[in-house]
Amino acid sequence: MKKNFFYFAFAAVAAISLTACSSDDDSNDSGSTTPTVNLPKPVNADNAAVYTLSGGGIASTTPAGESASTHVLASLEVTESEQVLFQVTESDNTPFYVIDRPTSVVGNLFTFNSNKAKGTIQRVESAPATTRQGLVEYAIILNIQLYHNGTWVEFKTAPEGAPATKQTQTPSTDDVTTWLVRTWSFVTGNLPAATFDVHLASNGVTAFKDFFSTNGTLDLETTILKEAVEVRNVGLSAKDKDDLKRNIKNITVSADKFVIAYADGRGDDVAKWSWTDNYKTTMKIQLMDNKMGNKFFNNDTKIDVAFNDNRCNLTLKVLFTDDNGKQWDSSLTVHMQYATVQ
Repeated sequence: MKKNFFYFAFAAVAAISLTACSSDDDSNDSGSTTPTVNLPKPVNADNAAVYTLSGGGIASTTPAGESASTHVLASLEVTESEQVLFQVTESDNTPFYVIDRPTSVVGNLFTFNSNKAKGTIQRVESAPATTRQGLVEYAIILNIQLYHNGTWVEFKTAPEGAPATKQTQTPSTDDVTTWLVRTWSFVTGNLPAATFDVHLASNGVTAFKDFFSTNGTLDLETTILKEAVEVRNVGLSAKDKDDLKRNIKNITVSADKFVIAYADGRGDDVAKWSWTDNYKTTMKIQLMDNKMGNKFFNNDTKIDVAFNDNRCNLTLKVLFTDDNGKQWDSSLTVHMQYATVQ
């Protein structure tokens, strides 16, 4: 499974500072200032849940003439912002994740039609399936295709659906977590607030570059890749460069997961997250699989969080060693906003 390339950080004047490691300056405000925030509770917060398919999951269907299925859909998570996170396990037990927003939701019927997911899923909750060994609470009816690494993988159940257990996600009770837990889109438009300011520094040489989201996604290739390699002489492998060419579609934060959704459908980065401080200004992440992420997004990554109106500023900071053995302090600030319809 390909490692995914993730960059992040939010603040009004932001910078990805790739600075040759010298001294750490991670001090930040105590969080005593209350921001002016216009972020209502997500409409689906009380319905967020994880549905785990019983029996280890549902195997993908195998078209005629092809080898036996190598993919198993293990669970579905419906987030507070009504995205659906699919967890699929491959034959070597490697998980990959696809998160997508349904094009329509009618009752418990979710319909998808994008370059990442096509088809329908239905939660049968009013009349739970027959309990088997005390594990089954509901049934999930699947007729869905998920795109991964250039291939559509299909999962289809019998009309009565597949038995599943449901674990409700407890809605957030503190303001800051309630503000954070939703899907965030990149700010677009030719406005000063829509620029992404990139600051790269090495050995006293500094450069600034503004960039914009492209077609609603965050394009890192034309800014960070060229600056880091050609100007800053950061040692990046061919794999690193390929990962940087992926556009980030959006960010979804659920009760316990932090999801970076990519536009190409090759699979999304998923991490567990938790607050590091009582003021809830910084989060830490733990990748769901060690094949995710890379030197720029790893389990030592810290993300500063700040809010203003309906926007969120995330600042991702990480110390990494490049392929030349040189250490860099890296940070990137990006501006995102919440929209009730995404």
